[in-house]
Amino acid sequence: VSEKIIDATPPILYLPEYSNITPKDNPLAQRFDAIRAENDLVVVYHCRHTWKTILPGAMDNKDTHRLFIAFAAFLKKTQLKASIVTFEYGHDVEHTKKLVNELGISNHVHWFPLSARKNIMYVLNKADIATGEFYRSFYSYGAVFEGLAAGAPFMHNRDDRLYPDKPMYPMLFASNENEILHHLDQFEKDPESIRRIGREAREWFQHYTSQQVQKILSVIREDAV
Repeated sequence: VSEKIIDATPPILYLPEYSNITPKDNPLAQRFDAIRAENDLVVVYHCRHTWKTILPGAMDNKDTHRLFIAFAAFLKKTQLKASIVTFEYGHDVEHTKKLVNELGISNHVHWFPLSARKNIMYVLNKADIATGEFYRSFYSYGAVFEGLAAGAPFMHNRDDRLYPDKPMYPMLFASNENEILHHLDQFEKDPESIRRIGREAREWFQHYTSQQVQKILSVIREDAV
């Protein structure tokens, strides 16, 4: 058997056509749809809640708290009905719940249990903004590509100077409360400008996913000859 090294990342195929969820058969989808119908802005955070109890040298700090602090500031001045949808995932879930109560925004934060990815994708497909890590810059990780595949404008920390040779997907840049708040304010002022980023990001995802698939298929075809 021949062996070859392929410089290609296996694609993440999370496009809508791969989901068989219908709300009538799925309590999570029904609950989310009710939240969606009641709000002008729905922000989804589906990464781990890790920000309070971080071990020295650990790489899992995501500064989750920054999103909720910024969202509380946004709620004090916005005219929109707005909510965060998030999942009970990560060792700081209880710390986030305590912070949410202290900020007085518990009525605007909706907690879902740990869920299958197809359920998460259902939520992301209807989100106004999806969010990821704020502590350190990352080019990509699973949550990013899930957001891109769903066409949800994705907000997280990415320092493009660190990735000079990477193709850059459209996104909302944020590493602190002020930058997060800026994007929330922008959505209220001009929601189409935010939604456009989501559409362009999905087009980017489809284009580069196709390239990765073709790299892998080309090797398979060569070996089949």
